[in-house]
Amino acid sequence: MPKLLMIKPSQILDGAPLKFEKSLSPTRALPYLAGLTPPDFDITLIDDSVEDVDFDADVDLVALTSILPQVPRAMEIADRFRARGIPVIMGGTGACSVPDYVTPHVDVLVRGEAEYLWSGILNDFRQGTLKPVYEADKPFTMENMVPARFDLMNQDCYMRASRAASKQTTIRIPIETSRGCPHNCDFCFVTRYFGRKMRFRPIDEVVEELRQFPESYVFFVDDNICINPERAKELFRALIPLKIRWISSSHI
Repeated sequence: MPKLLMIKPSQILDGAPLKFEKSLSPTRALPYLAGLTPPDFDITLIDDSVEDVDFDADVDLVALTSILPQVPRAMEIADRFRARGIPVIMGGTGACSVPDYVTPHVDVLVRGEAEYLWSGILNDFRQGTLKPVYEADKPFTMENMVPARFDLMNQDCYMRASRAASKQTTIRIPIETSRGCPHNCDFCFVTRYFGRKMRFRPIDEVVEELRQFPESYVFFVDDNICINPERAKELFRALIPLKIRWISSSHI
């Protein structure tokens, strides 16, 4: 069973990785990618901002995702594992923003959304035929998303919701209901990575995932959850029976 280590890197501050005693919320990206991973892989997830990376770990493959401020630390982590001969895959908005900067530090750069790429990448790894670049040729439809593997995260590393926010006092759960944004703001990478055409996840599928976390505190990671007011109202009405409290971001 191949051992896959998936790492969310921290940021470097004053020459060292920035560490917190606890984080507000786990990333959704890596647990979701873990959900896309075939069951014959032994997966370990590490959040570098609240956990230590074991650079001597017995692993066969390392996967990293990052936003732009995390790229220097991601490359540092990649260099350490590659020095041991362990192949490293990197993707995410940060790596895709500066591909020429990242490429010398990784074996594989994943450009764009991973849903249609990930199984092929892992199959190539099994066959010993990894390519230096994999690029998505079309956006993901947002239908039939697999459940994110939050069970692989160390729950003690994240802040618990207060009783005012959740009857369960569990960690805040990141859920995705849409991708894209029609605005093309100079400061934002969303339209370059996810496109200007909105893609919406079926509301019944959103509700089904949320049923796994009854009465929890939810963070909708959508970049613009209210961009389509009618769809937003339909979603919010569907959430009422779930009795959750949630936060998200929006600009109309």
